[in-house]
Amino acid sequence: MAAGYLTADDPTLSTIAEMVPSRNVIEDSGVVAIVVRFTPSLASAFLDRNTKNRGMSKQNRSKIGIAMQGGYFDLNGETIKIGKSGRLLDGQHRLEECVRTGCDFESVVVFGLDDSVFDTVDQGKARAISDVLAINGEVNTRTLAATANSLYQFACFDGANVVGKSNKSFNSRVCQRVIERHSELRRSVIAVGGCRLLGNAVGAFLHYVFSLSDPRLANEFVDVMKNGTMSVNRPFNVLREWVINSNIPVSSMVSGYTARAVKAFNAEKTGGNPKLLKFIEGETFPRVVGLDYDKLARSVK
Repeated sequence: MAAGYLTADDPTLSTIAEMVPSRNVIEDSGVVAIVVRFTPSLASAFLDRNTKNRGMSKQNRSKIGIAMQGGYFDLNGETIKIGKSGRLLDGQHRLEECVRTGCDFESVVVFGLDDSVFDTVDQGKARAISDVLAINGEVNTRTLAATANSLYQFACFDGANVVGKSNKSFNSRVCQRVIERHSELRRSVIAVGGCRLLGNAVGAFLHYVFSLSDPRLANEFVDVMKNGTMSVNRPFNVLREWVINSNIPVSSMVSGYTARAVKAFNAEKTGGNPKLLKFIEGETFPRVVGLDYDKLARSVK
């Protein structure tokens, strides 16, 4: 057996200190840190020691499972923890998803902890995607992350009405990939400039998607929404007046707003002049004229 690895055949996990080099033992505490490659059978053996733990989070398990199946659940220093009694203290979601998906993964495992430390595990704040972006030097990170998320959902679901909604497959790596491949998203975030009528991330998403079809018209969309226009019947202005008269934050009516914005853009691009931009619940979400949906879908995968 290679040093630092376990198999499901190992007789007892509680005597792991005898199976690894002494340099892995932290001082004389009896605590052992070792890198383990988990197969489903080994994960199942560890789960047999999950005798007392919190309830499973379906959302957390799903997120982990998607990462494992996508091949980006990396060895990152986070640990699975085993008490002196052999009880599993931390890591049940990762182990359960390893068994469910059939995917191997590697993790640092710490053995020999006092079982009483269980109450101190997972007390820190989870790192949000916007936190990761900030660490990597991005600015306007909350809006940028939300904009990238909307673009990702829109692209993956062929322009369906999913703008602003979350998807378990969207994580920090996916977000950074979307931003890397669509670097002008940053400019769209700046362009909307916190205008209430645009709705920050929703407005930035619309500006960017419109710019893929017609950059000039995308900029005019933002300008009219911010400043209005003397051409009162112009589709963008009709949209602006609808938002103002609705007196509801854009964040609370994302579905109707984005659909009407796309209809306004299409009318501007094709020369239409609608007096009202209607969108009825259940209506098929409109397609952006001039946007290559297939190319956009390929770009986020």
